[in-house]
Amino acid sequence: MSQENDRQLPDGWQWVKLGDVCEIINGYAFKSSQFTTDGVPVIKMGNISKDFALKINLNQQSYIAKNIANLYQDFYIYPNDLLITLTDMSPSGEYLGTVAIYNLAKPALLNQRVGKFINLDQEILDNNFLYYTLRVETRSIPIEYPQNSPKSFAQ
Repeated sequence: MSQENDRQLPDGWQWVKLGDVCEIINGYAFKSSQFTTDGVPVIKMGNISKDFALKINLNQQSYIAKNIANLYQDFYIYPNDLLITLTDMSPSGEYLGTVAIYNLAKPALLNQRVGKFINLDQEILDNNFLYYTLRVETRSIPIEYPQNSPKSFAQ
């Protein structure tokens, strides 16, 4: 067994830095004037709940018209993509780093302040494994911020 930081790994596994096997892309800052009531759904911070679920209320969901959405191919998300909240406006910071699996059948667009993990090597990293690991590990990381300011991984 491989061992690092008093944690053992099964044979064939290896310790890697997360940034070596994946990267996070930030969503796009769509203008509210671009939102419509039909088209491609836009996944926002409010769509990710602190119980690690994606919540979509189609009656209150924002959309971008398909012809405009096609201009933002880099910000599309697809079924089984792993998402993470990058900012938190709550006083406790409890939403920062919350992850969710995108589980709708059709593609959507990623709004600002929500990130998407891009897996650079699927032989080494499995999205579901990363999802379950981040559900546990991010809750054990103490994060302190000045009061009255948005919490963000960018800080």
